[in-house]
Amino acid sequence: MTIRYSALSDDATKATLIAAADEAAAVLGPPLIALGPRTERLGRDGTLVVPADGAEELAESVDEALAGRLGARDESFYGHLTLARLRRSMSLPDEVLGRDLEAVFMPASLVLIESSPGPEGSVYDFLHRASFGGSVA
Repeated sequence: MTIRYSALSDDATKATLIAAADEAAAVLGPPLIALGPRTERLGRDGTLVVPADGAEELAESVDEALAGRLGARDESFYGHLTLARLRRSMSLPDEVLGRDLEAVFMPASLVLIESSPGPEGSVYDFLHRASFGGSVA
């Protein structure tokens, strides 16, 4: 499982996100994630995703851990796996939308990824990994 957030220059905020991930993962076992049933476009841009059910309790736990520290999130949780992301000026071809894609898995850990926008697209950097059940990997 991945929590993605925009680049933050504040080390204290990053530490808060890490603590919230550890807290949420410590009290939960790994969620059973069900992908599918079909690919779809996320938003208006060129992001191809497959819906993912099963991480709602984990997302709620992370939100609760962050609510008192950073405030409530300003968007609702939508579980999905990103398959492709195109530049804003491009659009997804119709033939990749609505394709059957189903799978079930249990993630080994909760991962924090820092997303930094750049001229050639976003750059993603590993920040932290929290294992479910309390051990930090």
